[in-house]
Amino acid sequence: MKKIINYFIVIISIIVYVLLLFLYQMDSNYLKEIKYIYILAIPCFMILVSTFLVQNKEIKKKNLYLYLIIYLIVLIGFVFSSARTRNLHITSGIRHYNYNFIPFKSMIDMLNSPLGLKFALYNIIGNFLMLTPLSILLPLISDRFKKISKFIIAILILTLSIEIIQFIINIGSFDIDDFILNVSGAVLAFVLLTKTKLMNFFNNIFLNLNIKNKYGKCCLNTFYFLLLIASLLLDSFNVYAIVVDYNIRNPKIDISELVCLDNKKTYITDYNNYHYYSNCNYGNQKVMIGSEINELKDFVESKFFNSKYEEKLGIIKQEIITDIKLDIEDQLGKKLLATTTFGDKVYFYNISSMTIIQDGNNYDYEQYLEDLKAKKNTVNIDLGVMSDVVYVDRNDEYIIEKGDYYQVLRCGIGSLYDGVSYNYYLPLEFEISNKSCSFLNSLEERN
Repeated sequence: MKKIINYFIVIISIIVYVLLLFLYQMDSNYLKEIKYIYILAIPCFMILVSTFLVQNKEIKKKNLYLYLIIYLIVLIGFVFSSARTRNLHITSGIRHYNYNFIPFKSMIDMLNSPLGLKFALYNIIGNFLMLTPLSILLPLISDRFKKISKFIIAILILTLSIEIIQFIINIGSFDIDDFILNVSGAVLAFVLLTKTKLMNFFNNIFLNLNIKNKYGKCCLNTFYFLLLIASLLLDSFNVYAIVVDYNIRNPKIDISELVCLDNKKTYITDYNNYHYYSNCNYGNQKVMIGSEINELKDFVESKFFNSKYEEKLGIIKQEIITDIKLDIEDQLGKKLLATTTFGDKVYFYNISSMTIIQDGNNYDYEQYLEDLKAKKNTVNIDLGVMSDVVYVDRNDEYIIEKGDYYQVLRCGIGSLYDGVSYNYYLPLEFEISNKSCSFLNSLEERN
């Protein structure tokens, strides 16, 4: 009976864990591969308790495969889950593949990084300990892995497989330091376990120990079913949280209340470099987004509005900014355009002027910023919608945005450079590398 229950709980818990890691997207989910590990820890304790109640070594041996499956699921979570994508404010989540073939370079860079010691230790210690559970499981599952040569081969194959899969699906990076930490951690743990006879302890715990005393069996059975109840309750709660989160992110949209009152072109809003109009007048009628009542303007500006609703509602879009002209001069250097209220710096590099054509009128961007600073009446020019994020550095030290007219390099995202971000408007011809931020920040400002 317990065997069936164990399989059932393991399957359910794995499904819930995987859904939480790959589907659940709430902002509080940072490092969720650690936060939700209890979901699989409880079934592990259930399997262990049930092992103490049987004498059949074949059953005990099969339970080791359950531990191995659970461990591999946790490993997948640590390496590939959505929690590995940092900086949740970047909704595109764009990451590009990075690699490092220089031993200890990444470790030194992380220890010296302004991202902090906690970030560095989490990565270094996590990679060192990542494969150590296999030092216990593999020798217990098969005698062939009691030989250090066979064990090392298995660890090397697993580590290389992880790096190759990361390369294929473009998640994480191939880093020789990760390889060194993974392998050295597992091999060191294997040597310590075999040399100190600790392997005999684990062998007794997982394969030899069984409780024959009636009172002991009663206590273990009670504990087992308490763990079962706890696992079912927690899994149910997490499934409920996933469903609620999914419904929040994918609400039912009801536009049935929007009835055309007359065929009159009606202004709705300005959003993302477009004037929005409808080809008929909807008056003050509302749109239901889930259980919320919204104005048509708010619906158009929401993430739920798409081409389907654009066609149904007869929405007309007219570009606000129709062209941007740059005067580019090589060797011109950088010029400070503005300092934001947060202390961030905005520069032109090798750009002498930027002319923006908005609603048929020409505006000098530098003059616009000066008028804005002087609180003069001026048009609203939003260049934020004129470029898309195309690259996010592995450690979020810089972000590249690119548009039809220029590119933007944002250096010092997060805690870097004393919390100040340096933003450079660059010609499209400028080749950005991981040295560009250091290069541009080192330049003197021109007048």
